[in-house]
Amino acid sequence: MQRLVLLLPEGGGEVNLSAIITRLRNAVLAARARGLIERDAAARELWAHEYSRITNGRAGLRGALCGRAEAHVLRLSLFYALFDSSSTIRPEHLQAALAVWDYCERSIGHIFGAATGDASAHGATGRLKKKLTGCSSAHARPHK
Repeated sequence: MQRLVLLLPEGGGEVNLSAIITRLRNAVLAARARGLIERDAAARELWAHEYSRITNGRAGLRGALCGRAEAHVLRLSLFYALFDSSSTIRPEHLQAALAVWDYCERSIGHIFGAATGDASAHGATGRLKKKLTGCSSAHARPHK
């Protein structure tokens, strides 16, 4: 278990952002001068492995909200490479992008669960559960 050294319920005061701002400004200026940015060999190999996983179709509302994962991961990996002032997308940039995407996808699953996005289908499922269990749909929840 992690132990806090100081209790700071109001935070630790103002944060000096000047180093971050300088680094971001430099990365933006460098990015403007860059041409095409591609994955290096190791990142291409990782992308080939991960691509089928993130493009695998998902049903219902989760599928709709997680669509175009590959485009989002590509843009995030490019952002990380540019912020790193790199001329190529390396595995660590792609891994960071995949971690962000995985977090987004898990959050969607946690928030929306098995929701279909189809009110008729959701209503029919609730009525069926009520009929089978003899209770309202609010009380008919799957056992974990």
